[in-house]
This record gives sequence, C-alpha cells and structure tokens, in this order.
Amino acid sequence: MYNRYLDEEKALEVIIHLTKSTNDVFHLMKVLYYAEKLHLERYQQSIYGDYFMKMEDGPVPSGAYDIVKCARGEESKYDNRIEELHPEEAFYFIDKNTLIPRREPRLEYLTESNIECLDEANGLYGQMEPYNLWRTVHEEAAYKGSDLNRPIPSNKLVLSLTNGAEVLRYLAE
Repeated sequence: MYNRYLDEEKALEVIIHLTKSTNDVFHLMKVLYYAEKLHLERYQQSIYGDYFMKMEDGPVPSGAYDIVKCARGEESKYDNRIEELHPEEAFYFIDKNTLIPRREPRLEYLTESNIECLDEANGLYGQMEPYNLWRTVHEEAAYKGSDLNRPIPSNKLVLSLTNGAEVLRYLAE
C-alpha cells in the first residue's frame, strides 16, 4: 500500500538503529509504536511518517513492516520505493522473526529527538516479556478504538497522548 508520507530511507535507518538491541520483529514493531507516541507527544512530529495498522498482535507500523517483509523476500503489495532501498542488504534474518543488522545505521537520517524517543521506547519495551508486551499494546486506547486489519486513525493515536488535544491542534495548523 502506498504511503505518501513515509520516508522509506529514514524508516530503514530507524530499523537498523533499533536492531542493534531489539532483534525480533514483534518487539521491533511495538517499540516503533511507542517511540512514535513519545515523539508526537514531545515534539508534535512523526519520526518517519508511518501509519499503524491494527493487527491481531497489536499495532504495526505499515511501512516499517513492509521493509521487513521485503528484506525477508516475501511477496507483498508494498510499493517499489521500498524494493529500491534493498533492505535485504541492510539486515539479514537468522529465522523468520529475528533480524540482525549488516551495517551501522546512517545517523545523519535521524535527529537527536528521534534517537531519544527510539532509545527510550526501546529501553521500556524492547526487552519486555512478549506476553506482557502483547497485553500492554492491546490496552492502548487508539488500538482498542480501531477496526482489526485497518489503519489506526491518526487522530485516535494523537488523542491517546497525554497532551493529545494540544498536539492535534498543533498538527491541524
């Protein structure tokens, strides 16, 4: 699916940055969700312009997951901008759900605020016991208030923040 706001190059570098310490796909996708929430709450900006799908195992960043699927060689409906990144050259899989970076992230793509929120979310959720993380994400208001296998509406995600109304007004300007 085409996402006109997605910065694919930055998303790839974010994944590489996180895989230095969080290697399984489940944790990676949830860390990205919480990092995005932190960044929106503190800086009123998305990290790399992704949207989240409500999936059975919790919220999943669509573009980041497409990058992972592409690197695994899976057939998908991701757009060719992701294929052109050649994510399979950036990391490899030791099994279907465990990815290892082949190189260091290109930090020039990431701001200090990006790294701050990614690292904080990674510290809080990256090593959490899988079932506890699954339960935690399923209690998220934006997740609970969305339809399965559909995008989580951006306004629901923003309004789930402690300063959601303020952030929503800022983003509307």
